Amino acid sequence: MTSPLVSVIINCYNGEIFLQKCIKSVLEQTYTKFEIIFWDNNSKDKSREILSQFKDSRIKYFKSDKTYPLGEARNKAIGVSKGELIAFLDVDDWYLPEKLKLQVDEFKKNERIGLVYTSYYYFDDLKKRKKIIIYKISQNNISQQLLDDYNIAIITVMIKRDLLKKHNFNKNLNFIEDFDLILRLSFVTKFKYIETTTAYYRSHENNLSKKITNYVEEYKQWKNSFEQKSKFKFDLKKLNSNIKFLEIKRDIIFGKKIAAFKKIISNNFYGNAVKSLKYIFCLFLPTFIIKKKFGNWL
Repeated sequence: MTSPLVSVIINCYNGEIFLQKCIKSVLEQTYTKFEIIFWDNNSKDKSREILSQFKDSRIKYFKSDKTYPLGEARNKAIGVSKGELIAFLDVDDWYLPEKLKLQVDEFKKNERIGLVYTSYYYFDDLKKRKKIIIYKISQNNISQQLLDDYNIAIITVMIKRDLLKKHNFNKNLNFIEDFDLILRLSFVTKFKYIETTTAYYRSHENNLSKKITNYVEEYKQWKNSFEQKSKFKFDLKKLNSNIKFLEIKRDIIFGKKIAAFKKIISNNFYGNAVKSLKYIFCLFLPTFIIKKKFGNWL
């Protein structure tokens, strides 16, 4: 592997508000041997018009015939890509300039590595604040660690194309397709973590309360299926607790405080007492304040 082509997969559905910053962040990369696969998942806004303003032959535009679940949309975008390495960037997020170079360098150093990921900034669009998310997992029992406390951002991930030929995204998943894929890859390849922050994940109003109900239900269905089909034995206590936290968050955001309180007192939080106290605190606040001030904090 000398200077591999990197395919940056950008999935977009009505992303006109954020599109320019996203595309510019890729075009400004210090590693320049890349292509942008822009998969328009049947947007109804001006995304295509905005994208056409960028005159760069490395940008390749594809328009979907309908809106697919994100897992299937990612697979379709990968299918038309040509890169030896695959990276991902959702349209509301953006890269820092050294992102691609740092990861390509790691693949050059060790051919056994199949996936490289990094730390990232969690950016609260409402408050204009950011915090660094550092998620370093040891090489021992990676899969269990991912199940216990998954915090890899898909925008920081770079994966060998050969792996994605054998292990696709689950085409039926729309919210946890990245978690599902990366967990399955942990069974078959070596991961490499770079502590350098290489990307921004933007949290905004459109990806908070509107999605959380579907996210929770998909997570629960996935967990039930995983328990039934997995060939390996895992401790799922913390996973179950994390799902319960998501249910509590959903209830609080939608003003169902009694339901939230019942879940809090019945949940075994497995050492996460601080988080449970945050949820109890939010029970005493008006719902509109929770949505405006604390939605992302939960």
